[in-house]
Amino acid sequence: EDTGIGIDPSKRHALFKPFSQLESGATRRYTGTGLGLTISQNLVRILSNNQSEIRYESEVGKGSTFFFHLPLSIIQPVAPKLSEVDRRQNSLKLLSGSICVIYISSPATRKFFLNEIRGLGTLLKRYTHTLEATVQTLQELRKEYPNQNILCFVDTAGGSEEAILKPFVAQIRSLVIDFFLIVHINQRNHYHSWFTSSKSVTILTKPFYKDHVLNSCAGAIQKRMNLANQNIRKSVEAVKTPVSDEKEQKLPGILMVEDNKMNQRVQQRMLKILEIECDVASNGIIGIDLFKKRIESGGSYSLILMDYHMPEMGGKEATAAIRAFEAENNLRPTHIIGLTADSGDKGEGMCSIISKPIKKDSFLDSVTQFIAKPCDCNLNV
Repeated sequence: EDTGIGIDPSKRHALFKPFSQLESGATRRYTGTGLGLTISQNLVRILSNNQSEIRYESEVGKGSTFFFHLPLSIIQPVAPKLSEVDRRQNSLKLLSGSICVIYISSPATRKFFLNEIRGLGTLLKRYTHTLEATVQTLQELRKEYPNQNILCFVDTAGGSEEAILKPFVAQIRSLVIDFFLIVHINQRNHYHSWFTSSKSVTILTKPFYKDHVLNSCAGAIQKRMNLANQNIRKSVEAVKTPVSDEKEQKLPGILMVEDNKMNQRVQQRMLKILEIECDVASNGIIGIDLFKKRIESGGSYSLILMDYHMPEMGGKEATAAIRAFEAENNLRPTHIIGLTADSGDKGEGMCSIISKPIKKDSFLDSVTQFIAKPCDCNLNV
């Protein structure tokens, strides 16, 4: 809309013609090529698939109003693609601290493969020479490192056939292992047809190219973590109970007894994924006090996360005091999970332990497992 000179009705027929202006001659007041409205009209027609065009209303001496209508749909924003450097950094972060079990009989393939995984930040590597030894090694490592990502690589060059590989995959499935079957690119479809229904097998083709192994490994871990998070959320939804009012449903609370501020924030962030409220105590004495106040107010905790080493009173002593209070008041035991970097069995009165450093998927899995049912642990108190 403008408040210009307006458009003389006798000249309106030329308004959208190319290279035309309402005034002509060397003394005209306005310069230009006379293409502006022509280009604009064509753009409107293209964008509307010839369903719309520019229209106008004008009065000489007062000005003109131009308008058009475009039927446009709302497009969801697309997440920016990661650069190659960003993708590599994300992959390295996922794989940091992983354990690799490698069964590659060909020296040449093993050499190229080790070159590919150099610099991944793996915790350790183990080499095996048979599938039977591989299973045993994986079982031992999973027992020793319950919270670490364990990657298993098996090369098919040794003549591994379907009758041998399928039982092997079935044996290691319960160990939560990321299993990679290394095959020549020409045989990919052949082996892929064996495991089309298996989500626990990733086909890794050779010859290897830049970052192929890195990104394939990180992708498999991320896929497993996403699936685990989906299952956790389903479990959490299953234990939510209906409420009579319209307030948001919430799970029974969790008491975190942890003195380290950083550990508190990490665990709170993980619990936020499950939409679980959390009270925090910085030592055992405060934890016992919060627990008693919760009971006295008619509430309860579904789970207590108990650090072992804290000032004033540690986790084992606090657990013993809570168990004694429950026994004195004839209360049903509360789940208590110990959090420790120490090796060894769980403390007396505890239902389980989570080893530090804490891994998100195993932490959330343990939390979901215990809050979903009443405490029926065989407590040694």
